[in-house]
Amino acid sequence: MILSASNAADETIRYARSRNVTKVVVGKPTHASLWDRLRPSFLDRLVRASGAIDVYVMSGEDSAPDLKQAELVFKRPAVPIAFVAAATSVLIATTISWSRSARGNWPTR
Repeated sequence: MILSASNAADETIRYARSRNVTKVVVGKPTHASLWDRLRPSFLDRLVRASGAIDVYVMSGEDSAPDLKQAELVFKRPAVPIAFVAAATSVLIATTISWSRSARGNWPTR
């Protein structure tokens, strides 16, 4: 079966529900990319959308891996890039404002 949708996780869960599936087995990502830290991964979206459907994640590293039920643990990046950029912009604007205010270098109309 080939499914096509803009959100693969939601479409997978929709298809599973239409077939009365109670368990979904997926492969664990081999590494976290920078892109996955900036937005939820397929696995994160699948687990969030699964509801009553059990989601099992297999690592594929062992010759006979055990199935482990995925936990609803979603970690946010320690230092999101957008936060750092916004904080830097505010710091620069504040520094310029304070320095101009202390010297009285504000333009007059």
